[in-house]
Amino acid sequence: MRFVIRYFMLLPLLFSVSLWAQAISPHQAVENATKDLLATIERERPNFKDKPDQFFTAVQDVLLPFIDFDTIARRVMGQYYAAATPEQRSAFAEAFRNSLIKTYTKGLLEYNNEEIVVLPAREGDRRGNRARVQMEIRSATGATYPVTYSMYESEGGQWLLENVTINGINIGLTFRNQFTHAVRMHKGNIDKVIANWSAEIGGGEGTASR
Repeated sequence: MRFVIRYFMLLPLLFSVSLWAQAISPHQAVENATKDLLATIERERPNFKDKPDQFFTAVQDVLLPFIDFDTIARRVMGQYYAAATPEQRSAFAEAFRNSLIKTYTKGLLEYNNEEIVVLPAREGDRRGNRARVQMEIRSATGATYPVTYSMYESEGGQWLLENVTINGINIGLTFRNQFTHAVRMHKGNIDKVIANWSAEIGGGEGTASR
């Protein structure tokens, strides 16, 4: 699970405001924005030790406009979303967003010249306002990890990330299963699940995704 989270951390940083401002395809945006990913990491890495909040904010500023955290959090809650109060839904979405971004921040520090390759668009990758972007992460040791972004185009014409599959592992489904397990462990007490969510996904200050 640590491996999956680590590479999931890297991927959403491939997006930038300037690239999405134009009517370009998801594949074009992701391919061009790889440069922004590398620039963000290299620019902010020296700040983490003395200015961790600055590093966190830089990561957050990139992630928030392009990941639909509310939709992901709702899907993670699954069948329990309907039974949750509006306050619980909001609290989980916030805990999910904050903890996952902080997990991203820590994971970025481990980035070590992995090569991110956006594969050419294939027939069927885009259907209406939804699209898949196929990618590969190639490590320095020669290992290759296939990645699929699941995205949708908002009413405003912005492409938003709603799920990721890494090396065959559906990230959203993985977190949903963990939420379900946590609810059972806490005997249906959703407040306890929210309060302990970071521990449920392996420690740190994290929460979930679809």
